[in-house]
Amino acid sequence: MGKQSKEVRVIGGSFKGRKLFVDDPNVKPTPDRVRETLFNWLEPVISGSTVLDLFAGSGVLAIESLSRGAMSATLVDHSKVVSKSLEKLMLVLELSNYSNLCQDAHELVSKTNSSKPYSIIFLDPPYGVYELSELVEKLYKNKWANETTWIYCETNRPIKIDQNAKYHIFKESRAGEVYYALIKC
Repeated sequence: MGKQSKEVRVIGGSFKGRKLFVDDPNVKPTPDRVRETLFNWLEPVISGSTVLDLFAGSGVLAIESLSRGAMSATLVDHSKVVSKSLEKLMLVLELSNYSNLCQDAHELVSKTNSSKPYSIIFLDPPYGVYELSELVEKLYKNKWANETTWIYCETNRPIKIDQNAKYHIFKESRAGEVYYALIKC
């Protein structure tokens, strides 16, 4: 039997209705229903934003952002197969306002960012592999995020924030087994 592709569609903006195909069985694209809610939350801030899509996988969060007016997107995924697939996809979509990094996202955010902090960061790691609160801490500590950054987190269990943290859950929801939240300083 051959491998099965997963189909993901862009739900808004200039690429609305465009279908993206994911061949890697380890990639779990954010469900349409979750993306619809997320981008309704982000609508006031998406235009002109700079986006960091950590654990990019299908790239649908970055592409959805660019489709809705984000100025640029940086996609990060450790898989060479995924990174090549993302590069092909961006060429098909004729996008040029992106960077595609084949790198471990955890290692990347463990280093100090020498550029400006991002406006929006998508943090959707493989479920159960990373501690979200640790990653969020590193984003702030290492200057990937600041007080104006919106951080989206997605996992398969309730999202908890240390009560002494300088950031908080701004909005959160759940769709089936998917828990997701927007975090803000």
